[in-house]
Amino acid sequence: LQTIESLRDHTARHGAPPKSLDDLALPSPVDPVTGKLFEYEVTDEAITLLGPAPEGEDQSSGLYYVVRFAPLDTETRQSEPDKTVAAGPEISGPWKGIGPLVHDEVFTILRLDVEAFLSDDAWRQVSQFVNKSIGEGVLGEIAPMRAVVQEHVKMGIKEVYLMTSASDIFDMPIIVVPLDEDDSFERLSGMLLGLCNGRGIHRMGGALVIASDWQRRSLLKPRSADPGRFARLFDSSTPPLRLAIVPSKDLRLLADLLPDLVAPLEGFDGKALAKLAEGLCCMTLDVTVLPEVSIRLTVELADGDTAAGALSFIDSSMVLFLKSLSECVGITTPPAVDAPKATCSDKTVVLHLDERKLTELLRGCVMPALQKARLQALAAISLSEMRATIISITCYMADHEGQWPASLQAVAVDEQMLKQTAAFDRYVYLRPNVTCEELKNPSQQILVYDPVDEFGEGIAVGFVDGHVERITDEASLQELLSASLEQATRVGGPASD
Repeated sequence: LQTIESLRDHTARHGAPPKSLDDLALPSPVDPVTGKLFEYEVTDEAITLLGPAPEGEDQSSGLYYVVRFAPLDTETRQSEPDKTVAAGPEISGPWKGIGPLVHDEVFTILRLDVEAFLSDDAWRQVSQFVNKSIGEGVLGEIAPMRAVVQEHVKMGIKEVYLMTSASDIFDMPIIVVPLDEDDSFERLSGMLLGLCNGRGIHRMGGALVIASDWQRRSLLKPRSADPGRFARLFDSSTPPLRLAIVPSKDLRLLADLLPDLVAPLEGFDGKALAKLAEGLCCMTLDVTVLPEVSIRLTVELADGDTAAGALSFIDSSMVLFLKSLSECVGITTPPAVDAPKATCSDKTVVLHLDERKLTELLRGCVMPALQKARLQALAAISLSEMRATIISITCYMADHEGQWPASLQAVAVDEQMLKQTAAFDRYVYLRPNVTCEELKNPSQQILVYDPVDEFGEGIAVGFVDGHVERITDEASLQELLSASLEQATRVGGPASD
C-alpha cells in the first residue's frame, strides 16, 4: 500500500506513472519475501505490482495489485493551486458548502458543530461530566482552549467538516468550513493557516476548503454519485459531533485486505470482519452533550444475518478493549466494569453509552490506564533529569581538581541554570567523604536519589560510576542507602525519607 501511495503521488506530480519504482520520490518498501522491490509493470491502461508467495507455498497466496489512475484533463493537469476556486452551486441549510463537494469516492465525513459544543449550557454539562469522571485538574487545562476556539466562532467558524475519500486515504483529511458571508473567506483563511500543513486554502462554492493539490483536483471531478447518501445523515437534528461512514465502491475493495491487516490482533476474525465490511450500508458515531453527555454508535447492515454478526463483533470488541486496558494497568483479574452491550433490531445495530456508563468506564478502566501512562512518562523524565544531574557533578569535579561539590546547587554555573534545575532542591545528595578513586564499589555507591512520599513504582537513583536506574524494590534501596552512607554524608532533600 505504501508503494501504491508513492505511485499515486508521482502520477499526480508528473501526469504519468514512473517507468520504474526507482524513479519514485516517496519511499517504496522492499518485498519482505524477496528482499527486493516489488515486481512492477506499467502499460497504457494500468499499473501492476506483484509480490510472489514464499518459496514452497501456493503462488495464489502471493500479492497481485492492478492500479488504474483516472486520467486528468489537460486543463486540470496544467493548472496551479490558487486561492479561490469555484465549484458547484451554493446551497443552504446544514449541508451548505459541503454537499457539492461530496463525490463518488468519499466514504467518511465528520461534522463538528463548534458553536453548539461551546455554548454555556453545553460547557456547563461538559464541566460536570469531566469533574465526575476524570477530575477537576483536567478541566482547568482545557478551559483556556475553549476561550481560543470561541474567538474562532466569533470570526465565523461555526461548523467544520473533515472529509476522506478512497483516493486520498493516506493523506490528511480535507477540511471544509461553510461560509456564512461573502467576505468571510479572506478573514478566515488567515486564521486557519496553521491547519494547512503544506496544503492550500481554496474557496469552492459556499465553503473554505483546505486540501492538497491532488485533493483539490479530485473535488473538481464530475460527479455521478448522489451526495444524498450522506445528506440524509446530516439533517437539522444532527448532534454536535457526528462521524459518518458510507462505503464507496473503491473502499469496498479494501475489504479483501482486512484478514491480513487484523491477523496480528488477538481475538479478531479477519474473514468475519471482511464479511461485515462488505455488508455495511452506513455507520454513524454521535457525541451528544445535552441533556447529558453520551456516545451512540449506529450501524446499518445489508441483511439480518450480517447485523447479527456485527452485534457479536461489537460486543466482543468492547470486552477485548476493557481487557487490554486492565492488562495495561497491571490487573490480571477480569475488569471490574462490565463491558457495554449493543442491541440489534432488524438490520440495525446500536451501541449507546449514556453519561452514567461513560463515567463508570472512565473511572474504572480508562483513567487508571492513563494514570499509569502518565506515571511512566514522569518516570522517564525523572531518569533524564537524574542523568543530567550526574553529568553536572562530573563537569564540576573536572573543573575543581576532583573535588565533590558541597551541594547540588554549587554545580549550577549561573542563576539561569539554577532556575532550570528545580530537581536540585528535591534530590538527596550523598556527598562522598573520600575521593572518587578511594571509593569502594562505585557502581553501588549512591550519589543522588529522588525521594518520594510513597515508594509506589520505585524511585530514580544515580550512582558514582555515572549510571542511573529506577529501583522498584524498597528493601534493596534501603540496603544500598545504608552501605552508601558509610562513605558519604547526606546533603539536601527533605528532612526524612
